[in-house]
Amino acid sequence: MINNKTIYHIVTTSGENYNSVYLNWHSDKNNSYVLLKEADDSNFKKMKPTSAIYWDTKNTFNANSEDSFYINTRYVCYLHLTDLSDNTIYEYKIVNDDEESDTYSFKITSDTSLKFLAFSDLQNPGNLVTHNLMNKLSELCPDANLMVCSGDLTGTAANESEWTWLLDNSINPFKDKIFSSSVGDHEYWGKDVGRGIPMMNIPDTYNHIFRNPQNGPINYLNSSYYFIKSRVLFIFLNMGDSNTIKGPIFEEQILWFNDTINALKEQYDFLIILAHKSLYGSTLIDPGVAKYIKPVWTKVFDNANVDLVISGHDHLYSRTKQLYQDQVSNNSNKGCFYLDLGSSGNKRRNLDGTTDDNLHECIIDINGLNIAVGATCEVENDSLIVKIYDQEGILRDHFRINKKF
Repeated sequence: MINNKTIYHIVTTSGENYNSVYLNWHSDKNNSYVLLKEADDSNFKKMKPTSAIYWDTKNTFNANSEDSFYINTRYVCYLHLTDLSDNTIYEYKIVNDDEESDTYSFKITSDTSLKFLAFSDLQNPGNLVTHNLMNKLSELCPDANLMVCSGDLTGTAANESEWTWLLDNSINPFKDKIFSSSVGDHEYWGKDVGRGIPMMNIPDTYNHIFRNPQNGPINYLNSSYYFIKSRVLFIFLNMGDSNTIKGPIFEEQILWFNDTINALKEQYDFLIILAHKSLYGSTLIDPGVAKYIKPVWTKVFDNANVDLVISGHDHLYSRTKQLYQDQVSNNSNKGCFYLDLGSSGNKRRNLDGTTDDNLHECIIDINGLNIAVGATCEVENDSLIVKIYDQEGILRDHFRINKKF
């Protein structure tokens, strides 16, 4: 039971394309179901979950009382909805016995328009900075029906209270949005975080809260995946695990990425990557990025002609110019922009690296202002327009990415 409720952790995630979603929730009882309707309808339709798996994994990954997600049994449920109608708002509630959740909603836009919100590093359950920022950006971009995040949703993923802080708060920005994310290193953490040893070898609690498209590599199924909306291909990469640095699983993800690009290259105009660890900005903080990840993935992104990589991990804001082969591109049809959103929560760092390298844009010192930021993103004609706002709604940065021809 969470907050005296037997239904909790409710969140809507994207399906494989623009008109499919997953409804996710946890229930203490095995008889929960969904009431779903279009907003204009008066009657709800009862729908059983696609899956309801009993969670009874005490002592899994050597969990102790601090890893409360592994102590409390429950049913992990989701409902997969497909072929939803364009330009339609859907409302739903979760019910079991005599308990009924609040009403949640999501909007399916047409396949020709796209506005979304982007965030990174939400973790810090001590305050509501993340939630206020999300709600502020929703006010500034009310037509955005999708939120994305580059990982580190929690500080300690095995701690149930941190997921409760994120998803079950009274100020809940997830109640009317579709939410999709990559995983960060903290999605692997449990009680051993103080010793620098991840408790989990898979993002286990994350995988039992968020059902994502099941189209990723076998070893990262659900935490690496893709979907297409309005001719924008979103690919979410798992860069949170130590295996993402090198080895066969690392190579498997690259092979899957290349196969995905080759199979879908005629279906998108923009290619956006969500990956936790920043390839341009984290050198002094995470040496494994500079040594292993950056030399490989920048070449992969160059070959795929990626448009934008959204990352975090550093808790420091920065963005690059259009880069190709680790240099500023002299061809607008080649190269990628790297956006490190810093922190969309209250965990921030002082700048101890440098972006004075001619690869980064010279922008206002967001880091020195000690603020949380997020982005509104809009596809308009042949451009992707990105605007960076703080939690007060003040515009701090903006740029445009033109479609490649």
